[in-house]
Amino acid sequence: MVVTSDTKFENYDIAIQSVRCYSRIHNYEFIVAVDTDFNCEHKDNYFRRHCVSAKILPLFDAIAFLDADIGIINPKRKIEEYMQDGIDIVFYDRFYNWEVMAGSYIAKNTQYAIDLLNEFADYEFKLPNSFHGTDNGALHIFLAEKLFPNARIQIEICQQVYNKSKDYDDLFTYEACIRAIWGTGTDFGKVRIMKKGTGWARDGWLTSMVWNEELDFMIHEWKTKQLEETPNVTIKCLRTHIGPWFQRFSSIDPWKGRRSIPKHHRSTSMFYRRTLVLRSISGANRTSNPLNTISTEQIELRFVAPDVISPLSRSPGQVLFSPFNTSFPGTGWARDGWLTSMLWHEELDFMIHEWKTEQLEETPNVTIKLNQKGRNHWYNPLGGPIHLLKCSPQNMTWSYDPRLLGDKEEILKGLEKFEKEVAMDQVNSYSRMTSMLSR
Repeated sequence: MVVTSDTKFENYDIAIQSVRCYSRIHNYEFIVAVDTDFNCEHKDNYFRRHCVSAKILPLFDAIAFLDADIGIINPKRKIEEYMQDGIDIVFYDRFYNWEVMAGSYIAKNTQYAIDLLNEFADYEFKLPNSFHGTDNGALHIFLAEKLFPNARIQIEICQQVYNKSKDYDDLFTYEACIRAIWGTGTDFGKVRIMKKGTGWARDGWLTSMVWNEELDFMIHEWKTKQLEETPNVTIKCLRTHIGPWFQRFSSIDPWKGRRSIPKHHRSTSMFYRRTLVLRSISGANRTSNPLNTISTEQIELRFVAPDVISPLSRSPGQVLFSPFNTSFPGTGWARDGWLTSMLWHEELDFMIHEWKTEQLEETPNVTIKLNQKGRNHWYNPLGGPIHLLKCSPQNMTWSYDPRLLGDKEEILKGLEKFEKEVAMDQVNSYSRMTSMLSR
């Protein structure tokens, strides 16, 4: 965990305590690092944190970098599930758009991974004078330049869009341009970018904080100031606005004891990439083949199978029309809690993102439906405080709020529906490229 000296840790207390307890259970080292203590000269703290990670990485076999508002929902899952021979660093795609997540990744102690993190941190000094999106925006062109050195012409076109970016719409158009270069693959040499629904964290608001232990590992957006009281009604597993969340746990203490424990005021450095659906459509085709007049409809028909149906099937196998042989593993280790209204399942979930204490809401005493909940509020799946003295490898029994435990198939259905909506949004974003380039 990498934090700044003025981080308000009370806003992430529930998420941080869940990660701290989880680390004790699995004998992981939980590190809190203040970014100004590592002689990293970067002015932007978002880039500086990757420099800090590069300095910490040589001390361990691997590190997982997490945002401070990512909480663990399923302590039975392990980070090693997302590590594989030949892959040095793993990111995952955001669920609600086509971005790669810069705020979480898993990196092995290799020279390649260390160099990649240092180079990424130094991209601060190459940022355009535009609405660049700091490290999350820069990550896309940085990876394109590093992984696709022969795509210089296509990258230059995306760079022009990036240089002219004035708002989030422009930024997302630039990122869609970059994603067209990457294609539908997941593995690029020693770098893996996990697809939507296969990463280790997701936003809780996507399912109104409803979750499932077969699907979820971590939930994002657990900010204390956004926490709301869970309503005592049936909560539908539908997407709502980003923000509120509900406490999922009945208690992390199986003995239901009460103990005053000091709050740990730091934030976590673990890396993950959010899940993604890559749609190569007419805009992408024109970028790569400017003389080809294939229609938009033909492009979409050609790519709907590999980019939408295949990823949603979660079945291993070769992806059609792709220069990569892509296999789709099980779910990732973290996801945003709002994707399922904070409903979760122990076979699906490990960590949950977006656990900000300020956004925590009281879980309603009703059946919670699997909706995409608002990102500014959430329900707490825990029924009580986390007792760190009882967190050990011998005690993996966490008690949860049963109102937020959802049906596996319902959660998957809701996420797939939203994934298709995001795919169409990406198509629409491509349509803006021509007007941006003519500015």
